Order: sequence, then C-alpha cells, then structure tokens
Amino acid sequence: MSAERCLVLGVDVGGSTIKAEVLTEDHRPVLAGRVPTPCGDPGGTAVLDAVAGLSRDLLRAVPPDGPPVGALGAGVPGIVDRDRGVGVFSANLGWRDAPVAEHLRRALGLPVVVSHDVAAAASPSSASAPVEVPTTCCSW
Repeated sequence: MSAERCLVLGVDVGGSTIKAEVLTEDHRPVLAGRVPTPCGDPGGTAVLDAVAGLSRDLLRAVPPDGPPVGALGAGVPGIVDRDRGVGVFSANLGWRDAPVAEHLRRALGLPVVVSHDVAAAASPSSASAPVEVPTTCCSW
C-alpha cells in the first residue's frame, strides 16, 4: 500500500455553532463552513446529522484534482470517551452516550477521531485543527 498526502476535515461542535474546515497537512484552511447547533437533542442524532450535512457540503466542494480528504477530527464538549468515539455527556448539548465516531463514519465513510474540544484546541500539533488526525492516508 502506498501512502499519499491528504486533507483533513476538522469539526468543532459548539453549543450554538458547528464549525468545520478542510485543512492541509500543515493546517492551512482550504474550505470552511458553519451551521447552527440543533438544541434539545438528548441522543445527539440531530447534532450529528448537522455535522454530517456540513461535512458533506465541504467534501463536495473539495477540488477533484487535488488531494482527497482522508480523515475527520471532531472536537466535542463535555465528557468524551476518545477510545470509543463517544460523547458520554454534554450539559450544553444535552446528550448522553452520543455515538459520534460511529455515526460520522457511517455517514461519511471516513476514519473519525473524537476528542474533547478543549483538549483538542490545546494540542500543540493542532494550531488550527480541532484534533490531531493522520496527515497521510493509505488506501483504506
């Protein structure tokens, strides 16, 4: 398998706004978008559908002759089980046990890394990306 350079889709799920950017491996933004965060969603489905919709819009806008998007990194508020990719609890989103990684993997067909939004923002390797994700991708 040969590795190729790829773009990364970074998503920040906030209490009022979901922001996303397609980034190069050196964290330069290529595309960006935002949508309002749905309210009153204990299971997280409406929020995750909004993330998937915004992500699809950005993925469709990626130039077909450039590098592909190889992974998605999502920063979410509250208690996060990073190993399982689950939003365990978020007071401001009102969710419990939201299957963030699974939902987004199924919706988008990309590998997904989920992290607490503050921890992701504090990562030295993610100056503008919400979470650290691979900057090279293989033929999955």
